[in-house]
Amino acid sequence: MQCRPACKQCLRVETHQRFDLQNNDHNNPEVLKKDPNNDLYSRRDVRRIEAEAFRDSILKVSGNLSYDKPVAPLKVKSQDPSPSDLMNNRKSYESFPYRSVYLPVIRSHIYDFLSLLGFPNATASMGQRPLTTVPTQALMMMNNPFLINQAKSLSERIKNGNFVNLYLLLYAREPSDQESEWIKNFINEHTKIKGKEKAWEALCHTLLISNEFMHVW
Repeated sequence: MQCRPACKQCLRVETHQRFDLQNNDHNNPEVLKKDPNNDLYSRRDVRRIEAEAFRDSILKVSGNLSYDKPVAPLKVKSQDPSPSDLMNNRKSYESFPYRSVYLPVIRSHIYDFLSLLGFPNATASMGQRPLTTVPTQALMMMNNPFLINQAKSLSERIKNGNFVNLYLLLYAREPSDQESEWIKNFINEHTKIKGKEKAWEALCHTLLISNEFMHVW
């Protein structure tokens, strides 16, 4: 519970940093001079990746994604599921290591991880997915067991607190000096609360749900 304020703080920092970056690209004289008509997409709009791609990306960076085809379809309760059935369905979804294209779609009970991130209504025809930003998405990002477990796997994959390798894996770049300083403070503060191992897991979780990981810039 004590890690949540820091996660929220990280999200705010990431949001401001990404907004500033985007705004600078739009107003950078050098960029405007080299690409006045935006033919090179130097000022491309920020786009959030689809729910399925986000799920697959998380499994990929955590080292848990299987590229194989499932031997058999995932079995979930679809007809008149009880609350316990829905809980078991969610556990089945979260333990499924294959790509999202192989996930079953229960039209009356869409997997909440996907539905909260804009997965289309399976009971009606939709020409375009809705793009929403609502508080329940942030709550899901911070508390979802799937994300917490994948963050733990990521922390075990990138050992010894090597945050440079963590950034390279998640963002394909090294952290800036400001980000490096923020990470060191983050680790120090969380280590005092729950120890270094949990602090490293909290950092991995926070970076997994950042704007930079979830969006195409």
